[in-house]
Amino acid sequence: MLRSCWVCLVLLINWTPLAADPQTNERQADKTIQLGNRLELMLDDYLIASMKDLEFVLHSPQPAERVMTFEAPWEGPFCGYFTVFQDRDRYRMYYASFPNAVFDGRIENEYVCYAESRDGIRWTKPSLGIFSYDGSKANNIVAEGRLSSNFAPFIDTNPSAKPDERYRAVGGRRQIGGLHTFASTDGIRWRQISKEPVITVAPPFDGKLDSQNLAFWDAERGNYVCYYRIEVERRRHIARATSVDFEKWKALGPIDLGDSPPEHLYTSAIVPYFRDPHLLLGFPMRFTTERRAEVPVPPPGKPQSCDVIFMFSRDGQKFSRRYMRPFITPGPDLKNWAKHSTMMAWGLLPTSDQEISVYYIQHSNFPTASLRRAVLRTDGFTSLRAGYHGGEFTTHPLVFMGSKLVLNFAASAVGNLRVEIQDRQGAPLPGYRLEDCRLLRGDYIAAEVSWAGGSDLRELAGRALRLRFAMRDCDLFSLQFR
Repeated sequence: MLRSCWVCLVLLINWTPLAADPQTNERQADKTIQLGNRLELMLDDYLIASMKDLEFVLHSPQPAERVMTFEAPWEGPFCGYFTVFQDRDRYRMYYASFPNAVFDGRIENEYVCYAESRDGIRWTKPSLGIFSYDGSKANNIVAEGRLSSNFAPFIDTNPSAKPDERYRAVGGRRQIGGLHTFASTDGIRWRQISKEPVITVAPPFDGKLDSQNLAFWDAERGNYVCYYRIEVERRRHIARATSVDFEKWKALGPIDLGDSPPEHLYTSAIVPYFRDPHLLLGFPMRFTTERRAEVPVPPPGKPQSCDVIFMFSRDGQKFSRRYMRPFITPGPDLKNWAKHSTMMAWGLLPTSDQEISVYYIQHSNFPTASLRRAVLRTDGFTSLRAGYHGGEFTTHPLVFMGSKLVLNFAASAVGNLRVEIQDRQGAPLPGYRLEDCRLLRGDYIAAEVSWAGGSDLRELAGRALRLRFAMRDCDLFSLQFR
C-alpha cells in the first residue's frame, strides 16, 4: 500500500467526486448522515453526493510575530517539542531544552521549560524555583532528566479523572525502556505515575521513541489515545495505542495513511479540533535527508530539511493525506532549511473568535532560534472553492438538529452563495428553493442562511434532507446546524 505508483498519486490528488457514474451516485444516495448539530469542516467529500466545478483547497497559516527566543543558559538553540493549550483564562506552553547540545543518547542534559500567556502573543517565563540549574532555582524549569525526555502534557477532560491528576503527560524514550505516565495538580509540579513503561516498541517495528510522543483523552471515542514514533521499513512513522484508565495501554500498530507515498514523519501533532472534536487533525513534521546546498551547517550538521504537512481522521486510526502540498514550508530564509526547523507545536489556540494561532520553530540549531506564531481563520484549514464562473454541490441526506444553518465562508466582491433544501429524493422543498434563499455575500465566520420564509428550520429537524449549494468565487470552510 505504501509503495503506490506516481500515477496513482496524481489521480488521488486530482480526484473530484463528480456526478459521472449513475450507479456510483445511486450507491452514494443510500448514505444517510446523522449530522445532529455537529460542525463539519469542508475537508473532503464526506457530506457530498455530487458536485460540479468546485475544488478542495488547503490553506496555509500566515506568519505573524516571533513570540519567543531562547537566550537563557538552560535553553539554547535546540529547544523543541512545544506543547500549547488553553487552560481557562490563560494559555500554557511546555517545551524541551538541551542546553549542552549533546546528542549522544544521554538524557540528563534535557529539561522541560514552562511559559504562559493571556493573548497567545506575549509569553512570560515565570521564575518557578523548583529545579536548580548552575546553582540557581531562578528559572522556568518544570522537569529534568528522565522525566523531561519528550514530555508532552495535556489537560485530562475525562469525567472520571482524579482531581489531583487534572494535568497528565507521557514522557520517555527507548533508553529508559519506553514511555511513562505523569500527573500534576497544577500543571507545574509533576510526579511520575507509572513505575514501569506503559508503551514500548516491539518487533516487527522499531523506533527510539525520541520524538514528541503525545496522549490525550479522546472524548468522542471514550478512551485515552497515544500517538508515538515508530519505524516502518526504516522510515519514521506514527503508531497508536489506547487506554481506558491511562495505566494499561493497548498498542494498535501504525496509523493507516492509505496510498500516500512513504515519507519520514517525525512528529505527529495530532489533536482533536476544539470546535469539532470528532475530527482529529494532524500536523506532522516531515523531513528529508537532503537540504539546500547553500544552507550554513550548524552542529550536528546532519543533512536534513523539514516542513509541516496536514492530515485528518474521523476514527483516529485511518488518516487522510488528501492534500499533498505542505501546510507550512521553510520559506526563503536559509536557516529554516536546517534540521528540525519548521517543526509545529502540538496544539491549536483559539486566540479570537476569528482566528486560530499555531506555532513553529525557526532557525533550529542556530543561536537565533525562535518560536514563530502563525494565524489561520477559524475553521480555515481547508475549503471547498468555487471559481469565478461558479459551481455547486449536493449533500447526501442529512438528519440535523437545531433551528439555524450557519456557514463559515469568504467570497470576493462579486462572489456569493445560496442554499436549497431538498427532500431525500432531491426535490426542492417549497419555500426553501434556491431562488427563495437570500443571497449570501461577504466574509463571515458564522453567517445564518435564510429563505423567503425566514431562517427558522425547526419544522425540518429530524428529517432526512439534502442541501444543495450554489457558489460563485468563494470558499466554504464549514457548516453547522445550531
